[in-house]
Formats: sequence, C-alpha cells, structure tokens
Amino acid sequence: MEYRQNLLAQDRRISTIKKIKLIISLCFLIPACAIFKKNPKLQYKAGHALLRLNHLDKAYYYFQRAVENNPQFFKAYSRLGDVMLLKGQTDGAIEFYDKAIAINPDHIDSCVNLAHTLLPGATYEKSLLLLHKFIKPAAYLEIGVQAGKSIAVVDKNTIAVGVDPEPKISYPITDNTKIFAVTSDKFFEDFDVKKELGSDTVDFSFIDGLHTFEQVLKDFINVEKYSRNDTVVCIHDCLPLNNHTSRSQEITSFWTGDVWKIVQVLKKYRADLNYATIAAPPSGLGLVTNLDPKSTILSDNFDKIISEFRHLDYNYGYKERLSAFNVIENDWEVIKEHIKSKSRKPSKAA
Repeated sequence: MEYRQNLLAQDRRISTIKKIKLIISLCFLIPACAIFKKNPKLQYKAGHALLRLNHLDKAYYYFQRAVENNPQFFKAYSRLGDVMLLKGQTDGAIEFYDKAIAINPDHIDSCVNLAHTLLPGATYEKSLLLLHKFIKPAAYLEIGVQAGKSIAVVDKNTIAVGVDPEPKISYPITDNTKIFAVTSDKFFEDFDVKKELGSDTVDFSFIDGLHTFEQVLKDFINVEKYSRNDTVVCIHDCLPLNNHTSRSQEITSFWTGDVWKIVQVLKKYRADLNYATIAAPPSGLGLVTNLDPKSTILSDNFDKIISEFRHLDYNYGYKERLSAFNVIENDWEVIKEHIKSKSRKPSKAA
C-alpha cells in the first residue's frame, strides 16, 4: 500500500538528533504515565513518541490507555488508526479513523488517512498523467486549474486550455498551454472554444472546478458539446468519504462537495455513456467515455435534474459505494483496458 509506505518512510526520515530527543522525552513520559495513570494527555504524548520511533505495539498500548481515560480523545483514536495501518491491518485502521471522525468530523488527519486507507495506491494525479501518455491528446481542456499541478503534466505538443476564475499558477506549463481567468460558464459563452483548442473537438478533458453538483453538470454538458465518441472526460471527487464531507456547503476542511451526484445523474439519464469511478485517492476520479455531442438529454432536463438531486444526501457505506459508483480498481492496466473496451462503441441517439 503506497500510503502505508509513505508513513513508514516518514519514520525513516527522522534525524538522529530527533530520535535522541524522542528517547529522552520517553524517559520522562513513561514514568509520568505510571504515576498519573488517568492522564490521557501524557499517555498520548508517550504513544506519539513511540509511534515516531516505530515502536508500534508500545504506541498502541499508550494510545489505548488515552482513549480509555478520555473516550472523546479523537486524536488518540486517529493515532490508533495510524498504528493499525502501519501494521497492515486496514480494517482496524478504518474502524479507528471512523471513531475519530464520529467525534470530530472536521479532523483533517483522520479524514485524509481514512481516504487513503479506503482507496490505496497512486493518487488521481498519477492517473491523469498516465491517461495523458496513453491518449496523447492533441487538444486538452481543463476546468478548475488552481495552481496548475494537473495541467502541468500535458505534453509540450498538446494544445491545452485551462479555465479558472482565480488561477494561481505555481507549476511550469508549456508554451502551448493557455489559461483563461474566467468562470467556466463565461468561457463557454464568450470564447470560440474550437478556435482556442485549435480543433473542432477535445480529445481529453478534466473537470475539477466549482465543487457543486449544479456546476459540474453544466461543465459536463458544455464539454460534451465539443467531444467525440472516443473523447475521454475525467471528473474529480466522484467518490466521497462520508456525509459530512460530501455536502454542497463546505462545513469541513476535507471537503469534496456534492460532485458525486453527477454519477447518479449519468447512470439514470445517460445510460448510453460508459461511466466508471477509478478508486484513486483521496476521493475518486470519474471516467466517462462514449460521449455524444448531439445529445440534449441533460440540457433539456436540467431544471428537472437539479430539482430531483439537489437535496439528495450521501448515505452509502464503504462497500455499498463500490457498486453505486461503478468503481474500478486503481490499477493502470485495468483503467487502460476499460478505456479501450468502452470508448469506441457506436453512440446512441439522444
């Protein structure tokens, strides 16, 4: 598991001086814990020092004592999850992260670690990079550029168009990349998309803009107008963590919005499309193929769809969501075969 390996690597990167300081601190913490047996803060500190030194069983003992003395100690539950993850016991890690989040839904460490435990392997950025290399798009369209991390991976020969009302580019981009500092609605209304792409159609598109269901639906409708049957469209954040982090309003630090509703819409209204969610951390990567630029089903039913799905709550369990969101394995060979087998079927009439 890649995320587990990263946690282990963090321990190996501890300097000798830091290790000595941790050992010295334990010389005080462990006796103190023996004296003050009901002090969860001391027990947590001892457990954390032991965890940093990779003494997992001893760390587990002190974190367990901490939650026994303070059942609301969400940070200790989260660290217990870390211990279980490092020991390769993912079910146990998930259980402890869930307990931490149940106490504090906004605990970012628990949310991030749980997301990576549920979706092991390379992140969605790696999937995007591999997709670029496989598709070799002549024209690429990205909605939601932010710092430019994902658009920076395009090939120098690809005409790339990025759309973001407030781009903060900090990654190097190619000379063939154009950034439009406008909303996606404004871009599709005011600009000649074909001219900017240097093509009548887009080969590959990534939607990662405003994290609301309504806007993602608009963006998908507009992107499909410039697509072909074999165009590939990716949508970020299609596999949320839980109810708290998947709402239209941002109430937690780890937040993916209600983008996930687009999956249910496409499954219900556009059965002609081929849809899958790549199980890429932290929140899934939607993969749509077999597009039909002539279809008006979504635009004709836009108001109806918004009304139908706006108040839908996310209530899927970890196993249930696998089928509900057409999840496929986060393995490049699986992803590649899915595209090859699904993207060249004859389109059905809208």
